[in-house]
Amino acid sequence: MLTLLAALLLAPLAGLGAAAEAERPNIRPLLRDPKAEKWAGPSGALTAVGGDGKSVDPKDQSFSLRTSRCRYSLGYKGVEELFDQEKDQQEWTNRASLPDYAAVKKDSKTKLPCLTGR
Repeated sequence: MLTLLAALLLAPLAGLGAAAEAERPNIRPLLRDPKAEKWAGPSGALTAVGGDGKSVDPKDQSFSLRTSRCRYSLGYKGVEELFDQEKDQQEWTNRASLPDYAAVKKDSKTKLPCLTGR
């Protein structure tokens, strides 16, 4: 996440040009005043962790998609986790198998292939 944040902030200073600037959201106004700006960028943040501690092949990685409300994780062995950040900030209760969260899980799960290629 820090790498993405650095890229969003530093790319304009590196002279990547207007074409590169137009392809990604501008995070600077949001950082200056989080309450004044409505975020127009992606609705979630993706984290990838090597599944076996060594491999960087996407099929061997675990992915986690964090939105403003939930965090959905898909482990490299297929294990799913879904945590509701509004109700459970410490992530004690995995809600991936609960019927009330089926739509949230489906939405998160359908976003992963376009983000990860898996």
